[in-house]
Amino acid sequence: MEPKGPKPADALVKTPTSGVKMERPEILISLAQVSHDTWRAQAHRYKKIPLEQLQAEPFADDHKRAADTLRELEEKKPATRDEAVALVATSSHNMWVEFQVGLGKSKSELDLNPNDHDRERAEDIVKALEALRVLSFT
Repeated sequence: MEPKGPKPADALVKTPTSGVKMERPEILISLAQVSHDTWRAQAHRYKKIPLEQLQAEPFADDHKRAADTLRELEEKKPATRDEAVALVATSSHNMWVEFQVGLGKSKSELDLNPNDHDRERAEDIVKALEALRVLSFT
């Protein structure tokens, strides 16, 4: 009997539309773009910043988030989609906390729990990984 949970991300995966193999670096670039696009949408929606004023290309932090996210999913192997989303939201939020601490804030000043923004980003990332057939839950 095959264990429950996501199938681990291999060095190569097939994309659902083309059957062409996508290499891990391409997966990470795709995830960084998804993460960044979610941030842009949130900045536009909540801070009313026009999209054309927001950088379209992912930041270095988006690439780090993508690599950390994929590694955590591979290591922790969440058994359900909900567990995967919770794991990604926590990972994303922890990166934000690290960033804020790097700017000189104290952890005691920060909310250490994932919020709706983190969960939205996590949903988008998990959806992208499912579309890329890197994750699947049955």
